[in-house]
Amino acid sequence: MITPQVSGAVLRVDIVEGQRVGVGDKLFEIDPAPYRAALALAEGRLAAAKAEYENLQLSYKSDQIRSGWRRRRSRSGSPISTARAHC
Repeated sequence: MITPQVSGAVLRVDIVEGQRVGVGDKLFEIDPAPYRAALALAEGRLAAAKAEYENLQLSYKSDQIRSGWRRRRSRSGSPISTARAHC
């Protein structure tokens, strides 16, 4: 019994009726265009997700640096933070 592993439009038949075939022999050529389009779409989505991840990492690191700077400034006893503390 012959069963396909993928579906799609048949572009070419590589056997003739009655021909003996073995396991793994190529029987048909399926149109690869829909699979190429799906692959390109998936690769585009992956690239976008990687870029978003990198942007989020940079944003997180930037926030961490800013919050550390603010903590150091508030502990330094600057006139502004001292004045705020006494109000």
